[in-house]
Order: sequence, then C-alpha cells, then structure tokens
Amino acid sequence: MTSDSSSTAGSPEENATSSSVSGATALQDVSEYSGADDDLQKEIQTAVENLECCQSEIESLNVKVAKEILKVKQNYNKIKKPIFDKRNEFIMKIPNFWLTSFMNHPEMSKIIDDVEKEVLQYLTKLEVEEFENINSGYRIKFYFNPNPFFKNEVLVKEFSLGASDQFVSESTQIDFRRGSKLRKRLRDYQKMISKAKKRSKKSEEALPRSFFNWFVENAEDSNDIAKYIKDDLWSSPLQYFLVSDV
Repeated sequence: MTSDSSSTAGSPEENATSSSVSGATALQDVSEYSGADDDLQKEIQTAVENLECCQSEIESLNVKVAKEILKVKQNYNKIKKPIFDKRNEFIMKIPNFWLTSFMNHPEMSKIIDDVEKEVLQYLTKLEVEEFENINSGYRIKFYFNPNPFFKNEVLVKEFSLGASDQFVSESTQIDFRRGSKLRKRLRDYQKMISKAKKRSKKSEEALPRSFFNWFVENAEDSNDIAKYIKDDLWSSPLQYFLVSDV
C-alpha cells in the first residue's frame, strides 16, 4: 500500500481552523499599521476583530454546508445504484464494450498494450463504489469472464484516505494461470521500469506505464488513471463507446 502524494484532502473543520489562524496573524500585524495614529489603529483593530468574527461564522456555515452536501450525495448514490445495475445488464449484452470504451479514451488508450487488449476482451462488467463517507475513498471492481490469463473472477483496486490525509491504494493479488502472457508482460514492465528509474536519475525520462502494471503496483501516480475510470468511463461510458477521441 502506497500513498498518492498528488492527492490530499482536508476536512471542512481543518480548513476553517486554517482560516482562523491566518486571521489571528492579521490581528497581530494591525498594531504596526504604518501611517496611522492611535485612534485610527484602534478603529482598524476593531474592524479586523469584527471581520474575524464574520469569517468564523462563514467558516462554520461552510462546514455545515459540506456535511449537508455529503448527505445529499450519499442519498443519491443509493437512488442511482439500481440504475447503474440496470445499465450494467445492458452493457453486458454488448461484446467488448469496455475494451472499446477504454481504447476510445484519449488517456487510457495510451497505457493499454496488445497483450492487455486481449485480456480486456474478457472484461464484462465495471463498477465504482464510493465509501459511505464519500470523501474517504472508493473502490473500482473489474469483472472478468473465464480467461487464459488469470483465475480471478473479480479484480478490485481501492483508494482510501490515509492518516496523513493522502490517498493510499491497494489491489487484489492476481492469481495468474500457468504460462500467462500477462504475467510475463508485467515482468517485462518491471524490468523496463527498473532500468528507466536508473536512467531517470540523470534525466527526466518518464517511466513506462500499462493498465495492469497500474493495477498491481499501487504507485504514487496511480490516482490519475483511477480518476479517468471513475470520472469519465464509469460516469459516462456510452460516449466513449460510441465516439473515439472524445
């Protein structure tokens, strides 16, 4: 399990506290307001103190708003669940729906190689499940028909908010079949990545990426691919299935 340093999140309460601290700093600076006599400094001081009170009220309301929005999202997630299930039933009747959608996505298509295309032909269903506390994480489930690459029927990759307010990820261990081309391909990627890391110390060379390498590695940059799946492909798969270069 590794942390995604590019994704951080703070609670509304923490954000409100941060604003209060900055306000306190402003109060200290007022006493040295240049070009003001004692009466004007007192007037400014009073105004800033009143502003601080207003800001505290606003931050308190922001916290309440965030909590209410969370409740609304949780409620609508429950309402949408049977519709997503019905959508999946229709999708499963279309051969290679998810492979086609992935390959029509401008970013996902860059990380899917020929071996992975073969594997994704067996992908029949995709689900994204947000945690009860939506802000704390989600999991992506990939359902596969029996195939010559691995024995798993479902592969799951999960992103959750860690103790340091950074997203950490973990994924199902793939139970490869004997002689699996995918297993060999992932080993090849590991070798390429190892060599690229050594070279990258001397240059800005980008590390090799692939879909299944993303799935198994839980690397620090893995959340961007998860967002493409969650926010684009899961949210509106039909547009990617029907139209390339969206």
